[in-house]
Amino acid sequence: MLDLIDKETNSVYYGEINSPINLNYKDYILKDFFDKPIHGFLKNFRFHKFHFFMFVTDTHLIGVGIVDLTYLADIFAFTYSVQTKKFIQIERKMPGHMNLDFPVNPDNYLINYKTKKEKLIISKDFEKSILNISIDFPGFCQLESSFFYGMKTNNPLRVCAPNGINCWTFTEKCTSIKPDLLKIKVENETIHPQLNKCSLIYDLSMGYMKRMTNWHWAAFSAVDAELNLSIGANLASFINETYTTENAIWIGDAMFKLDQVIFSFEKNDPEKKWYIFNKEKSINLEFNPVKIRVQKINALALKIYFRQFLGTFSGKINVGGKKEVEFTNAWGLTEIQRAYW
Repeated sequence: MLDLIDKETNSVYYGEINSPINLNYKDYILKDFFDKPIHGFLKNFRFHKFHFFMFVTDTHLIGVGIVDLTYLADIFAFTYSVQTKKFIQIERKMPGHMNLDFPVNPDNYLINYKTKKEKLIISKDFEKSILNISIDFPGFCQLESSFFYGMKTNNPLRVCAPNGINCWTFTEKCTSIKPDLLKIKVENETIHPQLNKCSLIYDLSMGYMKRMTNWHWAAFSAVDAELNLSIGANLASFINETYTTENAIWIGDAMFKLDQVIFSFEKNDPEKKWYIFNKEKSINLEFNPVKIRVQKINALALKIYFRQFLGTFSGKINVGGKKEVEFTNAWGLTEIQRAYW
């Protein structure tokens, strides 16, 4: 098993990681502007964890996010009906780790959020290629799901990259993960999606991040049941761009790594059409937003301006020397994040 941190040299293993990993973050000596070590609660408060996933079905989009800043945790969830356009969401903020257990192990974990009435449980065993997600927010959304998800079967993108001079981030991304089991209730109504048209977008990130962190992010996932073909992407800028990128395309279970991409949209009105492309012209995408989620926090030590857009992607992809793939109306999302934490 690979240790992410070399305790003797305080060096970090950067680049793509295609093996099990020991994310021994406590062994890392975090330093300030003048390379003076940061200790105690100040160091602890700088380690952040994020987990986001979105179920893409033929009837609904269901997204759930966990943000653990050590001193503050935030859980949010939303559902969006493709037919009726109805959007509902919930959010739970809590000091510290109240009601939340979020271990630092990207390969095998049991993430558990429980109150007297609500629960969110995510379990993953990479060795056995098992991912289970259970959601129980009464009156809002109840969901049971199981996925065959592993390093060899799905080829996720796993990278560690610098986040500034003294900071770093490990991230694991994958799209078009197909469910073996999916049971859904939205507002106490049972939903009956076609299982062969469903997929999952997966995003797990953790590390010591810069005090000022920004990103543009996009991900989509789609399944053509008639062609038995799935396609998806994870694309980002302003984060994880040094030494490597977190940009990739999945066609079926094959992953194709990309270099930098460009996000082009109207800064004064990001709810208009987006364009995402790269200089190699291997991807050329359009994104049409249909719904926006906004979060603003303006506190003394924490400032967040977060915008997440749901919508559809269309475009052309030509990667790996394969035949060009052209597609329309693949559901996904984009984000604009600006944070001081």
